[in-house]
Amino acid sequence: MHPRNQRHPCERTPRGTGPQARCERGNAIPSRGFTPALLAFPVIAAVLTFRASVAAAPPAAVPGGTLFPIVVDDKVGFIDATGRVVVTPQFDEAGESSGSLAWVRLEHRYGFVDSTGKLVINPQFEKAGDFRHGLAFAATKDRYGYIDRRGRYVISPQFDEAWDFSQGLARVKADRRYGYVDRNGRSIYSPTK
Repeated sequence: MHPRNQRHPCERTPRGTGPQARCERGNAIPSRGFTPALLAFPVIAAVLTFRASVAAAPPAAVPGGTLFPIVVDDKVGFIDATGRVVVTPQFDEAGESSGSLAWVRLEHRYGFVDSTGKLVINPQFEKAGDFRHGLAFAATKDRYGYIDRRGRYVISPQFDEAWDFSQGLARVKADRRYGYVDRNGRSIYSPTK
């Protein structure tokens, strides 16, 4: 790949990082989740915010159907394909979903809701990612690990950064070195600079 086409690490950060987060270069790290925009005109804001929310965040796949994010008064909720509000707008941010859970942010903590909007993992993490292969990364005290669908760490928080699982492996960063772990937490590729 041509060096000009390579992405800087700040563009490959874990989901859930806030818009104020900065990389080591000082670049702003955009949130990959959906954060409602503040708009000046209420009527236009409602239409544009709804359209932006559906376009900005992919649908959340759940067993009961697909959920789409909506924004009302700067809070995120979900509707189903018929337009019925399934999850009342109450969250500050909501992420992509895989399987039956979607991460949500309330104030400065991340948790997970099911397809009914019920908090199944209370907001307790500093950051969180999408469930892939049954696990999601979550951060506690600036250390990343991986949790199961009950919110219990199955790979202890030991990494500086972590990414979603893909094809059975997850990229991790420890001591400024990158590597991969499997679902059991075994190092598959030793971290390198």
